[in-house]
Amino acid sequence: MGHIPIQHSVFDTDSDESVDLVRDAFSYQLKILARNMNEANYPIRFGDMNELNTMGTELLRMTSADDQVRVLLEECDEDRKKWMTFRDSDPSLFRSYITGVGSVPLKGKWLEIDDEGNPALSVDVEGIPARDAKGVGLLLEPDFILPTLNIEISAS
Repeated sequence: MGHIPIQHSVFDTDSDESVDLVRDAFSYQLKILARNMNEANYPIRFGDMNELNTMGTELLRMTSADDQVRVLLEECDEDRKKWMTFRDSDPSLFRSYITGVGSVPLKGKWLEIDDEGNPALSVDVEGIPARDAKGVGLLLEPDFILPTLNIEISAS
């Protein structure tokens, strides 16, 4: 069997064939996840190895949408690439698969908001926030210390 020519539609991320191929791969992965969740008696069900249920199908839709958003980022113009991340995409594509509550848009560009989601006051020439509203540096600096995340796990 020969190689697939580079002009083949599977290499065109906008082609229906390419989108279907990626969706099929995600579907298979989610079916494996569903099987494993069922075997572990996880309280949420996405279906089984043979078929995704409504919740699993919704997760597949959002997974496929997330993939397309990331692909489209690669096709942005150079100015947009300086600031745009997948978080700046259309939030209407995503919602909680448990409650159905939709995502809301950010109050500003992802790279220009502070920890509370408000637009940062200071942005450098590249469009990257240099300081948040309190004057705290948002970029990785030598004295940058990650906060400790404390998670308690208890047996029920």
